[in-house]
Amino acid sequence: MNVACRMHSTAISAHNRPQCRFAPVAKCPDSNDAGSNVPIARSFALFNCNVQDVKLNARRVDSLIGNNLAKFCAKCAKCATYVDSDRKVFDEMPERPLPAYTALIRAYCRSEKWNELFAAFGSMVEEGILPDKYLVPTILKACSRRQAVKTGKMIHGYAIRKRLVSDIFIGNALMDFYGNCGDLRFEINVFDSMSEKDVVSWTALVSAYMEEGLLDEAMEAFHSMQSSGLKPDLISWNALVSGFARHGKIGTALKYLEAMQEQGLSPRVNSWNGVISGCVLNGFFKDALYVFINMLLFPENPNSVTVASVLPACAGLRYLGLGRAVHAYALKCELCTNIYVEGSLVNMYSKCGQDDYAEEIFAKAEKKNITLWNEIIATYVNQGRTSQALERFRSMQHHGLRPDVVTYNTLLAGYAKNGQKVEAYNLLTEMLQKDLAPNVVSLNVLVSGFQLSGLSYEALELFQTMLYTACLVDKVITSPIRPNIVTITAALAACASLNLLHKGKEIHGYMLRNGFEDDHVVSSALIDMYSKCDGDSSI
Repeated sequence: MNVACRMHSTAISAHNRPQCRFAPVAKCPDSNDAGSNVPIARSFALFNCNVQDVKLNARRVDSLIGNNLAKFCAKCAKCATYVDSDRKVFDEMPERPLPAYTALIRAYCRSEKWNELFAAFGSMVEEGILPDKYLVPTILKACSRRQAVKTGKMIHGYAIRKRLVSDIFIGNALMDFYGNCGDLRFEINVFDSMSEKDVVSWTALVSAYMEEGLLDEAMEAFHSMQSSGLKPDLISWNALVSGFARHGKIGTALKYLEAMQEQGLSPRVNSWNGVISGCVLNGFFKDALYVFINMLLFPENPNSVTVASVLPACAGLRYLGLGRAVHAYALKCELCTNIYVEGSLVNMYSKCGQDDYAEEIFAKAEKKNITLWNEIIATYVNQGRTSQALERFRSMQHHGLRPDVVTYNTLLAGYAKNGQKVEAYNLLTEMLQKDLAPNVVSLNVLVSGFQLSGLSYEALELFQTMLYTACLVDKVITSPIRPNIVTITAALAACASLNLLHKGKEIHGYMLRNGFEDDHVVSSALIDMYSKCDGDSSI
């Protein structure tokens, strides 16, 4: 039976189906929509039909059904906490029209039960009930949160065929979907096709440009929103301010933070947090503390995000006194149970030389996620205690947590700094066997660590390997990794240490071909290499 016939027969017989229960909960589509086969794929295939020719038989909704529906919708709208009991009420309804499905799916969305949401949606479509303009944004939100690209695009196509895309809420939902999936081109296309745009639409466009690093375009979109007669709200300003801060444009971020106040909008805690975290991300620790101190002049109280962002700045500057003051504030405001605050505290005390405090905070943490484990492993690595770091590494796995790339990079850095070449390569091989691809940080910590520990030849050999071949270690094949400033600086130092002028010239040529010659750190390393290898720093 072809798809059109199956849809037709499904639609005609839908109202006669007695007590139809949900299909087994389908695996929620992931970024590749790999789990969308049961029953999602079968249901979404119906969208490819000409749905305009399919009509449901008239449904007789008696007073009992009407009362049940009213009670059910009210219950779902009131609280998503009891969505499982709402599901039982839903199953007991003799007939389930679109409003009932809409209420249940929205309840699943509010409680972030994505698998159940997609299962309910699949069952709805199989019963011949298609979403309207009120339900489509909810489904798109689920696709957005789960990065279900194929499914979201199917719904986009359905909305086009049903002429729903002119609705501003659906347009905004599509922009949010494509923005979260990292597809700027489609997001701009949706924006351009919208006949009506509100502040949400423009803010989504600003955020999309910021996410891609297109700062000028983001600023132009922000000013275009104002020129169109719309007044940016707090979320719009935050998108602009935090975007500039995230990309290291702290001065511009602060300028717009002041402009926000001139427009009568007082910065909220999220506004300050965006600038502080942007400063820390780019290594501007003093700027982060400056913004934090200015924040204290406003009525907004720092929250757990603020504390977790400020502590790394204290750690970077080794400001133990200020770090302790922030810790005391967190204790007073009962923020220390936040797992991100705990991780930042471990990091701060470790970098300030207070390892006992770091271990105590880790031991007292009730819930330990991968970030917290990484911080305590880094504590031991910074002390040069790689054997204890390895014990924590194994203990983390024993507790059921899978190490990520950051975990491996931390241990690799410890082995490389200690000159433990065999252990480093064994760990790298283990990483590859667990299907974790090394990144540029992995190679940086090895090349720079080997060079600092006196293994300059091994450092240069590894650099050559990552530059010219795909073979990384022990004949394990991985993709070549493009060196960055850190890698090149360490490789030049290795050439200087080994007095290998010809290798240094090869790296110099690579720098010229790839635009690294303007960086002052690399240029200094290059001058040092020529000076030590050739005795002539004028080159």
